[in-house]
This record gives sequence, C-alpha cells and structure tokens, in this order.
Amino acid sequence: MATGQLDGKVALVAGAGRGIGRACALALAEWGASVVCLDSDTERGEAVAAEVAEVGPGGVFARADVLDRASVRDAVGLAGSHFGALDIAVDIVGLGRFKSYLDFSDEDFDDQVDINLRQLFIVSQECLGEMVRAGRGGSFVAISSTAGLGAMPHMAFYAATKAAVMSLVRTLAVEMGPHGIRVNGVAPGSTRTPRTAFLDEEARLREFSARVPLGRRGLPEEQAAAVRFLASDQASYMTGQTLVVDGGSSVQAGRRLDEMGDVAVVPWRGD
Repeated sequence: MATGQLDGKVALVAGAGRGIGRACALALAEWGASVVCLDSDTERGEAVAAEVAEVGPGGVFARADVLDRASVRDAVGLAGSHFGALDIAVDIVGLGRFKSYLDFSDEDFDDQVDINLRQLFIVSQECLGEMVRAGRGGSFVAISSTAGLGAMPHMAFYAATKAAVMSLVRTLAVEMGPHGIRVNGVAPGSTRTPRTAFLDEEARLREFSARVPLGRRGLPEEQAAAVRFLASDQASYMTGQTLVVDGGSSVQAGRRLDEMGDVAVVPWRGD
C-alpha cells in the first residue's frame, strides 16, 4: 500500500537478528529503505541482511556490541560507506529479568541498566550525531515497553529503565527538533518472539489471552508496522511520542504481570 514511502532512505536497526528487530528491518526494506542490520550474532545478522536484500534495495550486516561505542560507530560508518548518510535508526535491544525486588543482585541491576539504557545512550548518540552532521534531518525510534507505564512487580528495574527510555525520547525530541530530526518510541505489549515462545503453551496462552482486550499476543510485524510509520513521512509532525502497541492490555486497571505466571524468566536481547 505504501511501498516506496522510504525510497532512497538509509536505515540502521540495532538488534535486527530476530523477533521484533528482524521484523523492523524487513518492514523498512519493504517500503524502500536500504538497511544496516546490526546484531551481535553473525549467523542471525547475516541471515536477516540477506532477507532484507531480497525485499528491498539493499541490506548489509554489521556485527557490533551495543555496549562498545567503537563497534557501534563502525556500524554507523558502514551505513555511509554502503548506502549514504543515515536517515533512520531503530533501537530494539533490551533485557528483562523476572525476580522479586529483594532478590535482585548488583549484577542484575547493572545488566539491565547497561542493556536498556547505556546501550541506548551509545546507539542514539552515534546515530543522532551522524544525522546532525549530515544536516538532512532524520528519524530515531526507540523501543521501550508497556512495562514502563506502571507498576510491574518482579520486574522492577526492567520497568524503571523502560520508563526512562520514554523520558529520554521526550527530551531528545526537544533537543533534536531544531536539526529536523524526529525522536519517537514504541512500547510493545507481550509479543510472540523466539525469546518468549514459552508463553505460547496452550494453557498459559489461553490464560494470558483472556487478559488482553483483543484476545491474543502481538506479532513482531505489528510492532514493526508502528516503527515504520514513525520512521516515515507519514509521521512527519510527530516527535517525542511513544506509541503503545499492546492489544489494549495497558488500559485495563488491576492487571498484574505476576498474575500471568513466570513471564520473562530468561533475559532477552534484541527481540
């Protein structure tokens, strides 16, 4: 329907190897963007870059550790050397831990602050800096979570860092606006990704779906559609906003994550 909306644009997706990140890379390519697929896993990243090249004008894999500024800078440089100045950047990388607050260790805290905030600081600073230097505007989309919208028992620091992501989106929108750069976010609800496949067993899925007004978990492609909209000129007068894509679950009072069972007992990165 809107194929060609991103013709000539150059995009970078951090955490493109699978799940929502992969869906974002493909969605941007389908609308005409050339995409740098940044991931820490070579096999996954190369596979997604090949898929992107099949549906769009170009895809290239950049192996990078999002906590290593030099490798992120190299990935941004790869966009320039292959396709031209960066127009769009999406950061999907994240990690969650399911644990009682009193059981959290210093290491747990550091891990979540690093992968949810420090890496976003590095990725956004490198990408936005490049956009400012190019002087042609741009769009940055940060993936937060509905966890950041309210109290989340047993996911205290994941929720806190995701709330911080939404706050950072608002501040960066104000700072980057004079450069013609829009900064927005997407807050996914529970989404079917490889890392959360354990939630799809029949009994758990039935119980969970009953708590969502639309009656099901989300798909990566549905999150990617929101990201692509924000990245495109269809959202040309939107900045500083976080779109909630959760099937309506966040608008219900009294729903607690810990009522759903052992959600997110494993950390996830880039889904």
